[in-house]
Amino acid sequence: MLLCPFVAQSQAINNAWSYRAMQGQESHVRHFYENDYFSASDAFYTQGINMECITPALGALPAKYLLLHPQHYKMQYGLSLQSNAYTPASIQDPNIRYGDRPYAASLMLQPFAIAINEEKKIRIATMMSLGVTGQIAGGQWMQETIHSNTGNVMPEGWKYQIANDAVINYRIQIEKQIAGIKNILNINATACADAGTLLTKASIGANIMIGYFENPYRANWQRKFSTYIYIHPQVNAVVYDATLQGGLFTKSIYTIPANAIERVVADYRYGFVLRYGWLYLEYTRTEITREFTYGTPHAWGGVQIGVGF
Repeated sequence: MLLCPFVAQSQAINNAWSYRAMQGQESHVRHFYENDYFSASDAFYTQGINMECITPALGALPAKYLLLHPQHYKMQYGLSLQSNAYTPASIQDPNIRYGDRPYAASLMLQPFAIAINEEKKIRIATMMSLGVTGQIAGGQWMQETIHSNTGNVMPEGWKYQIANDAVINYRIQIEKQIAGIKNILNINATACADAGTLLTKASIGANIMIGYFENPYRANWQRKFSTYIYIHPQVNAVVYDATLQGGLFTKSIYTIPANAIERVVADYRYGFVLRYGWLYLEYTRTEITREFTYGTPHAWGGVQIGVGF
């Protein structure tokens, strides 16, 4: 997958929603790869990689004490490594593209916890993101290596990328079932808030699962086979995005000014999931409205594979 030519909201990949549940397995590993190659473009949010592990042993990490543990909820503990990269609308211009998205990259280690209450049909997820933005995040090296090996046009502007800075971010999200038909239809209300040096925003939305599946609020699944589609529209109130505005502790060569940031951004995700026993497969698409004054709507796709054990 790395040989393919990283929502544009900085902490883009999110596996904690119910339509990505794998709690039928006590432990699992998953790999998620997103790229705007799937939408025939090479701009804005250009690539995302997430490697995730969930297992009870991770509940012993010290980060556990920074995450929520509501009483009478079934707990899952995980750790992920996420890398995101962003580019302007044209990567062939060797100059700063004023009014366009800056080059940016982030690399984060993310301990997280998911709390599930089957009776109340509520999922609460909390996550810490600790990492870096800038050249040390590796986005330039990764894109240049991929494009060189595949014979694609080389990006010319990474020297103007968002400067090296620290990422310390916290996320809390809540999902509540509001309607459903057993094993066929599931409708949930969703809310999410991010705060920190990388991204500060709040989101509300709803998601729908349609198909043949196990109840995602059950702790112990019995169904071996599931197949379904999902849709997840949401509206985001954006306060700060370091991949556009630069980090809090350093000064970048080029950034988008605060008065050019779109404060209300909508995104729409939809996808198809196939589960059989210990195997999880997913294809997803995301569309997002413009994030800054001179930006345009953007879209990308992604694939995910998970294995339970």
